[in-house]
Amino acid sequence: VTVIDRMPNGNLVIEGMRRVTMADEINYAVIRGYIRPKDITAANTILSSRIADAQVDFVAEGTLTEAQRQGWLNRFHSYVNPF
Repeated sequence: VTVIDRMPNGNLVIEGMRRVTMADEINYAVIRGYIRPKDITAANTILSSRIADAQVDFVAEGTLTEAQRQGWLNRFHSYVNPF
């Protein structure tokens, strides 16, 4: 995780990404949020419970993800007849 901005009140905006590859799938976990400088430990770490407005996104890419997507005909049918 990296500090990407400093707020006027001194709090820090952080963002980080973790990439995990398994079985021809690439999974990304992205975290964003705000921290107070005083919550950073001497080991340069911070508890996840100390991240304010934490946003965690999981994104997958690969053959399994592609196989789970609807084809164009099914998407069209769902658009025309949503029920």
